[in-house]
This record gives sequence, C-alpha cells and structure tokens, in this order.
Amino acid sequence: MSSKHQQSTASVRWRQIKLLLRKNYLLNKRNIKGTALMLLVPFVFVFFLWILKFGLDANEKRNDVLKPFPSPVPQTIGDIPRCIIGDERDSCYTVNYVSDTSIGDWVIDRIAQQFTIPSEEIRKFSTVDEMDSFLFENKNSTTAAVVFSFNSTSNELHYSLKHNDTQIYVEGQEVRMAKYLQLPWVYQIEKLLAINLTNNPNLNYNIDYAEFAHPELVVADVIQDLGGLFFFASLMFNVVIQLGQIVKEKELKLREGMNMMGLKDSVYWFTWLVTNCAFNIVSSLVLTASGYIFQFDFFKKNDFGTFFFLFLLFSLSMVTFVFFLSTLIKSSDIATSIGFVIFLIGIVIQGVASFAFQEDFFVAVRVILSLLPFALLTKGINDLSEASAGSVAVGLRWSERTSNAWFSLQDVYGWFIIDFFVFLIVALYLDNVIQSEYGVSKPLYFFLQPSYWKSSPPKISANSETHQPTSKAKKNGLIGKDEIEMEGGEMEDEEVVNERNNIINNTVSEDTAVKIVNLRKVYTTKSCCKVKSAYAAVKGTYLTIGNGQLFVLLGHNGSGKSTTFGMCTGLFSPTSGDAFIFGNSILTQMTDIRQSLGICPQHDILFDELTGREHLEIYAAFKGIPEDEIEQEVITRLKEVDLLHVQNLVSSKYSGGMRRRLSTAIAFIADPKIVFLDEPTTGMDSIAKRAIWGLIERAKRGRVIILTTHSMEEADCLGDRIGIMKKGRLITLGTSLRLKNKFGTGYKIVALVDEKNQSASAEVQQFFQQELQVQPSSMAVGVLEFNIPREKLPVLKDFFRKVEDQRSHLPIKDIQISLSTLEEVFMTISGHEE
Repeated sequence: MSSKHQQSTASVRWRQIKLLLRKNYLLNKRNIKGTALMLLVPFVFVFFLWILKFGLDANEKRNDVLKPFPSPVPQTIGDIPRCIIGDERDSCYTVNYVSDTSIGDWVIDRIAQQFTIPSEEIRKFSTVDEMDSFLFENKNSTTAAVVFSFNSTSNELHYSLKHNDTQIYVEGQEVRMAKYLQLPWVYQIEKLLAINLTNNPNLNYNIDYAEFAHPELVVADVIQDLGGLFFFASLMFNVVIQLGQIVKEKELKLREGMNMMGLKDSVYWFTWLVTNCAFNIVSSLVLTASGYIFQFDFFKKNDFGTFFFLFLLFSLSMVTFVFFLSTLIKSSDIATSIGFVIFLIGIVIQGVASFAFQEDFFVAVRVILSLLPFALLTKGINDLSEASAGSVAVGLRWSERTSNAWFSLQDVYGWFIIDFFVFLIVALYLDNVIQSEYGVSKPLYFFLQPSYWKSSPPKISANSETHQPTSKAKKNGLIGKDEIEMEGGEMEDEEVVNERNNIINNTVSEDTAVKIVNLRKVYTTKSCCKVKSAYAAVKGTYLTIGNGQLFVLLGHNGSGKSTTFGMCTGLFSPTSGDAFIFGNSILTQMTDIRQSLGICPQHDILFDELTGREHLEIYAAFKGIPEDEIEQEVITRLKEVDLLHVQNLVSSKYSGGMRRRLSTAIAFIADPKIVFLDEPTTGMDSIAKRAIWGLIERAKRGRVIILTTHSMEEADCLGDRIGIMKKGRLITLGTSLRLKNKFGTGYKIVALVDEKNQSASAEVQQFFQQELQVQPSSMAVGVLEFNIPREKLPVLKDFFRKVEDQRSHLPIKDIQISLSTLEEVFMTISGHEE
C-alpha cells in the first residue's frame, strides 16, 4: 500500500470516527430522559443507601453496642426502685427478706427510712423456703428479695440478693437489671454494713461504676453490608442500557446498513468504546461525588484513588464485557433480560467473593471469578469497607493498596485491566466468526490468513471457475437436483440457459460488471446438531449484468429476489456459489466491493432520532467524501429526492414515502459504481415516484443499477434487461419487448367507435368476429378492446388492410394496437398461485 493510500485510509477512518461519535452524541442528546437517567442512577442508589444508614443509626435498641466508648465517664449508683403495682393486683412489695440476725433487720429498717418505703411494701419471712414459695406463687409482685445470715462459729455475716430476671422494656429501651436494681441494693447494704461495723454514723461511703474503654461492640456499616449490592446495581444500569443499544443496532440492521455503505468494523467498535467509556467515567464520578455528599466513612476515610479507580476500572471492563455479550445476542428484548440475569448472578457471586479470593481457596475458582468484573468489584468494596468501618478504622491509603490483603486491591485493579482486554479480543473474534442473521462470517482461523493483515485481499478474476456447493451442503442433502431442469419438469427459457453456459464456459462479455455464479441460499433448522428441515431461498442462480445497465429483478414475495440482493451486498452469506462485482468476490472481498456500492434496502435502515441531513452527512463520511465536499454532496442528494425543505426534521417524523426517498438518496451518495435498489418507490405517491424514476434514469449512465420492484410499470419504464424469479430460480431473462413477444398473450387492439351511431359497436364486433374470430374483452361508451392471440399474428396484416379499405363503411374513428403488458407477462410466467 502506498503512503498516499495509507494517509487517505487514515483520513477516511478519522472522519468516520468523528461522524459516528457525533451520531452517538446526537442519539443520546435527543433521548435526554434516558441519558439523564443513566447519569443520575448512581446518585439515586447512594441516596437509598443513605436512607438505610439513617434508619440504622436511628435504631435506639442497638445504640449502646453501636457506640464507641473511648473515655467512659464514671456513673453514680441510683436510688433503690420502689415496686410497681401490676395489672390485676392491689398491692406490691419493694423488698421481701429473711434474717436470722438483728443486723439484717437494722439494714432493712434504715433503707425503708432513707427511701420512705412504707411498711406495707416490706415483708419478712421466717425461712428462705417460705419466701421462695411466696415468690413462686405471686409472680411479678416483688421487686427485690434479701437473705441475711450470721454464722457465729465462723464469725461470718452473709447476705444474698434476689431479683426478677425477666426482660423489661420501657419506651422501647431494655431495662438493664444490674444497673437498675442490683447495684442500688448492693450499694445501700454495703454502705449500711460499713457504718454498722465502724460504728460511725457519719461515714461517707461512695461507689461509682464505669465500663472499660472500648470501640463499638458491633460494627454496623451499611456499605460493608449492602454497599456491594447498591454500587453494583448503580453501575449495572449503564451496562443494561448499553447492551440494548448495541444489540438494537444489529437487530434493526443499522450496523450492517452502515457496513454496506463503507463503515469499518474497527471504527464501529472504537466509537462505541469511546462513547460507553465516557458515560461510565461520568457515572463513576457521580457515584464518588454522591458518597462524599452523604458523608459515608467509606468515602471519607479511604484515599480517593482507592475507590475511584475501583469504580472506574469496573465500569471500563464492563464496556468490553458488553461487547462480548452483544456478539451472542440477537434481540434487544433478550439483551435486557440477559442484563437482569447478570445482575442476579452478580448478587449470588457477592456471597462467594468474600472468601473465594483467599489464599487457601481453589485456584481455578479464583481465576474464573477474576474474569468476572462484578466479582472483583465485590472483593474491592469488601476490602475498602473493612478498612473504613468502625470508629477506630482509619481507611486505606493509596500506598497500602498492594499490601492490604493476600489478594490485594492492586491485584483487583490488575485483573480489571486483564478483563478489559480479554473481553475486547474475544468480542472482536466472535464478531468476525459467529454466523449471524446478517453479514458474512469469516473462518475460525481468519486471523492466520495473510489477506486479513493486508490492506485488501488478493483479487479474484471475474472469470474464475464456478464455485461448487460445499461438502457440508451436499452432506445435508441440500444440493443434488439437476440445476438445469426447472421444478415440475418445465423447460428453462433459452436466455437463462445461454447465460449459464456463457458463465460456465467463460465466454461472458468483456464489459460484464456483475457475474453471479451458481449462487444458493439455504435456510436450515437443526435439532440435536442434525438438520431438521431446509428451505432453499435461492437455487443456483447464474447471471451477468453489463456495465451501464439497469437490471430489474422481478418476482413474487418469497421468490428469492431480496435474498439474492442480500447476498450480493453482504447482508447474508451464501450457502454456496459466489458473485463477482467488478472482479471482486462477495465471499472474500466484500470490503472492496462496498467502497463502490450504494444500496437502498427493502426496509429503511434509518436512525429515528437523526435528521435527513445528518444521515447523509454520516454516510458521506463512510464513503470517504472529503470534508469540504460533504456539504455540497448532501444538498445535491436532498434536492434530487425533494427533501431539502425537511432536511432538519428527524426521520421518525417522515412519512413512509419520505423515508424511502431518503434511503434512495443515501444509496446514490458519493456516486457509487453499482447501486442496489430494493423496491425504492414503495409507499410513494405518483409524483414522487415519477421523480425517483427520473433520478434513476439519469443516474444509470456509467454505472450498474440493480432494481427490484412490484411495479410492472416501473420495470417496463426503467429496465434495460429484466429477470423474473420463481421459487428461488431465475426462470427468464431479456428485454421488456422480448418478454412480451415470447410470453405475452398476444396483442391488444383498441377500437374507438362513433358513439352517436347506436349500431356502431355491434357492427365493429361483427367485423372483428368475422375477420379474427374474437369478441371484445371490455367495452365502454365509444371504446371496444380486443385481445388478439399470438397465433393470429400472420393475419393481422390483412386485417388492417381491410380496416383501411372499409374505413368509409366501418364506424371506427381510430384504432390502436399494442403488445401485452409486462404485468400479463409476469403473471403468465410466475403463475397466479404464487
């Protein structure tokens, strides 16, 4: 490749990148609600996380265990609590006691005096068993019970304190019995005993109590518990949207339509990579900013780089993961479902990721999980939340990312980068080799072929040998019927036979621009890896089209004409055979073919959110038109199809006919050498249809135009040569005149009679019956129409001589003769049952 060509290729590629990025920008701009939702979803999820955190913080039942006590303050012991009369009772006891010593009686008496406890609330029992029986039979009647005993032998004074151990809650808070009941009684008994022993009634006896200094006993960190789920969900929203966008372009043939107009695959994937990465970077920033706004410790304590790069690298790795998935999915509805399934899988994996990345876990499982970005995200979030959760946590420093765990945060970053490139390479490979509904797939070893790494594959001669059916097709029984004999035992038109023989014998004309060689397309359904059924849409077509020729391909729906179109333009891959367009094979050189090809497909391949002008600007860039010439090219094409006045209206606002005109304008952009027009005037009114006919008629000079249509008038007016397909076979070829002569029902004679003469019609009918033995096929006032069979051709000369000789006697004002219409020919050839 010359340096000049390299520069030109680079320039075209750069223009395509700019236009496709602009296309993505405009589509997102005009879908402002969806775009805003993608960017705000991280904020919404962090907001919900904050609400959960707020609810947990407000839970007073757990306050004591959730609060740290770095410097506990000693607390004084409270007063002895009085009893409370419960339901269905009329009295209660603050204390019951047993004492075999006067000291016990003295202590209880002094407590009653100090705290004004009436005698009705104090009861003394003779024995411990008697008191226990009372307590057993009268539950919830006594606040406390004390047993005093003195052993004179050992000189030991002993007391026991008993209380109700049932959990009690007051206004939602648990009453801690040690603080509420036990400490006050023990304190007062101990103080009175000290006074008694020291015989010092003025003794100051004080006891304080305090907990040990400690952090919170339970670390309740909402991000540690739920952060993985919420952060994953917030970033997964973009993944689902982006997967749907890419699959939708494939499903609606938008991508293949752009490819047919010259878009390079590398440009397509690069622009989606840039677009999606840009969105995900913004989403990562929004997520990070939201964390700071709501003051989560996860964001405040950890260094900014630790969590921002975690979110960023996860988002970027998911971009190529989306590419990988898009090569396997055909429907945008399925893409949405797959996105939801991935979210559920991610939730399940979060429960495994916490221990799967430990040193003693299975290596194979760890490697597999490392290839799943959402598993790595969970691992990273767990590490950072552990480092920042709790009052004593200080967070993770950026310099500590390599040593924070056996499988460190740095390892997480590294695997994200590995995943990015692994999924990118796998996606590009599958995009080339998977046989999709549209496009031509490459062999599994395509990257080993020298032609793949060169600028263009080696040329294949337009007169190369006929491609034979593949061994796979033969094995499946899809090939084998004699291609020369038509179905039902009918004989082929001699022009079709001659065409095939010329191609096989390599005697085609030198100005042949298109040569189709035994082209076949078979659709199969499989069951258990075996062919279950097969339908041959195109059955071995041979055809040549000369340069500067407008060829019209006719056929009923399902006859194979659109499938033939699709194979010649690269929309479908042939089952066998080949076609050569200006010497380039559709099997190996479709990229070269598309550089000089224009196409108006059967169904409009338009972006609803782009204007007519924007469509033409994008496709002009795909075709390599210099930037300074694009404006003039766009104006010219808009004028040709009368869309200049609506150039800035989005295509979704166009009528069906306007969309077809825009598709036709796209087909002719950059003056391609060959143009495929698949029913271009469908949905147009008569005026617009005539304008498009004029455009096609002018445009066919110096180029090849291949046209399909259901309008016989359109085919008759435009076609230099016409082919008719039936049940996947090309059954006849020729000019309109030849087809009418060969397959027409004969001639049509229209006689204009004197309507003032009441017997004129009868006289003319009698004359036609006498001379040609025919009756009128239709009658109107002053007009008689007769169909003349082809076998009457020898007598027509004498018939018209007699008409002239008897002009003075016959009431005929004028007489016209014409061949059968092309529509009659078409119905005769293709059959009404089609």
